[in-house]
Amino acid sequence: MAVVPRVAPNLVVGNGLDAQYISHDPAVVAAYRADPRVHDRISGRLARFIGEEGPEVVRRAPEWTVPTLLMYAGADRLVNPAGSRDFAETSPRSVVSARCFEPLYHEIFNESEAEPVFACLRQWLDARF
Repeated sequence: MAVVPRVAPNLVVGNGLDAQYISHDPAVVAAYRADPRVHDRISGRLARFIGEEGPEVVRRAPEWTVPTLLMYAGADRLVNPAGSRDFAETSPRSVVSARCFEPLYHEIFNESEAEPVFACLRQWLDARF
């Protein structure tokens, strides 16, 4: 594992994410950029957790027992959608319902064409409650 998370786990550095890929909706991107609660930092501790535990969750996907709806953006440029795809492909289909919204960016609920995202969530919730 990288040295920084071990030596300085609380050191924060810029995450390098380009906010234009939050959403295709320019108003959402502008609101994100103007929000004083948004920052572009990531700690060594968080980077280490993501790097180690993300693959571990995918490795254990075949054992998944919690009913789960996994919705993710296929055109995400902020995180790699391959992890979600791998989890979806190896988890039990009777437990995990997965839906990739191929043309969408990271904030699938804040896209200009978000109605299919909300419809998918409503359908999954209606089937369970």
